[in-house]
Amino acid sequence: VAEEEGQTQGKADTLQLEPDAEIAQPQPAIFVAMGAPTMLIETSESHAFFRELGMRYSYKERKPACVVCVSARWVSDGQSNIKIMSSEHPRTAHDFSGFADCIYNVEYLAKGSSEAAARIAEALTAGGFDWDFDGLRAYDFGCWSPLALIFPDAKVPVVQVSLHPSLDPKTHVALGEALAPLRDEGYLLLCSGGVTHNLLELSFWQERPPPWATAFDGWVGDVIMHEEHKRSHQSYEAAWNSRNRRLANWMDVSENVSPSASLAHHTGEDYMPLLVAAGSGGAATRLHHSWMYG
Repeated sequence: VAEEEGQTQGKADTLQLEPDAEIAQPQPAIFVAMGAPTMLIETSESHAFFRELGMRYSYKERKPACVVCVSARWVSDGQSNIKIMSSEHPRTAHDFSGFADCIYNVEYLAKGSSEAAARIAEALTAGGFDWDFDGLRAYDFGCWSPLALIFPDAKVPVVQVSLHPSLDPKTHVALGEALAPLRDEGYLLLCSGGVTHNLLELSFWQERPPPWATAFDGWVGDVIMHEEHKRSHQSYEAAWNSRNRRLANWMDVSENVSPSASLAHHTGEDYMPLLVAAGSGGAATRLHHSWMYG
């Protein structure tokens, strides 16, 4: 998983989950905090990180066959199904307001892939999910904002997959499990959301994040980085399952973080991509950590 930047309601966390290295050209699951649309044009730690991350994947041996993007900006409007982008030439959506005019001129011209969409559908079916193709869906800024820095030449095909309409944590861990086999086939799983995201508490003038934000961020980091290393686990799979179970119980009083969790997210969609990344399995590595706004 990878940690990137999020707004406090924004904290940047990038966590990377590594697949089985024995498979030819396997790809990781990377969780990033999408930040604000202005990240593309502003100097920041996360901007620099995304550029550096892109350089790591610029080599032919590491470049993914396709990016499967799960963005907090797309929650399925179906009753029980997942949506899969199926257009070969998706548009670029500017799904925000109040920013500089130049941001609305950005067009991310990566192609879609009907072949990849069909393979994603197969994986979802095998994982027990209902799904529908969406041929009209455009790339939302949770997808194109980080990708415009990671793969600025837009040469890697990108297919978005929606969140489940229930926004149920365990369901999104299961969604990650369903998408996991694609990583061994060269599909990079990019999950874009935020560890903290509370726009009602956002302050552009405060440099330090508030206590509730650092508390929840600290809990997430502790679970991701330390739970899987506890000696009580009998196998890697048991360790990862324990990590994912705790992450899914983020609002449970047993985790003793629910007051901070309720402030970190008024709604759960920005947290769900982290569960998808974690659900896809593998050991976690923190690639980047920073805050945007206080």
